[in-house]
Amino acid sequence: MSKENKHDFSPNLAKNRLGTFSKIFEKVSNENFLTKSFKSTEPIPVESGILGLQVNSRLLHYVLKSGQQYSDWIKDRIQQCAFIEGFDFFINLRKNKPGRGRIATDYIVTIDVAKELAMLEFNEIGRVFRRYFIEIEKRYRDWIGFILPRLEMDFDLFGQRDGYNYIQLLRACGCSLESGRIRARIRKYRQEFWRNQAKDIYVSEKYGKTIITNAIARKLNTEAKERRLEYENQKALTEGGVL
Repeated sequence: MSKENKHDFSPNLAKNRLGTFSKIFEKVSNENFLTKSFKSTEPIPVESGILGLQVNSRLLHYVLKSGQQYSDWIKDRIQQCAFIEGFDFFINLRKNKPGRGRIATDYIVTIDVAKELAMLEFNEIGRVFRRYFIEIEKRYRDWIGFILPRLEMDFDLFGQRDGYNYIQLLRACGCSLESGRIRARIRKYRQEFWRNQAKDIYVSEKYGKTIITNAIARKLNTEAKERRLEYENQKALTEGGVL
């Protein structure tokens, strides 16, 4: 990818066993596939999960371009920084390839740990992603405090969970209200949705917060492109002797 695109952020969130991570990661069968599928200029998907805002450190390791093997790198960092399992990270086991017995171990870390891991690489891409995580966290807190209190709530008796009016949430986040997009999420994450007696659609708080993080990342991506376009226009004017 060209140098001018290095700050683009275009996350694509999807579901795995313990939360919502990128479609790319969901399809990852091994490290080689990951390096071909996940560009280092893309953002690391951030989800709302059991640790709060959390990140898969395997993808973070790849984009940071560490020279160490992932398992050695994350274990060294955990020991170096005295990260605590269950507080700073948890371990997610998954099959490395569908239908095969090999198990891959992924360390899911808090967004604070992700910022620290990025900073410890002491390189430009680490600084880029650290700033990205900081901005995601800041906007997430602002959006949660502004959006959720204004939405209709419901309690799913069968799942025993709180949720929010799905259409209201999409509208508040500036998400597409096309029926195809609306139904696509429901089909993919059926367990996260239900209807109340009035037949209104509600989404679980957990997945609703992930929709918010996705919307924030899309907005960051748009802003980054606008800033880059403005910079390129100013540069062209300057080089052309107009300014």
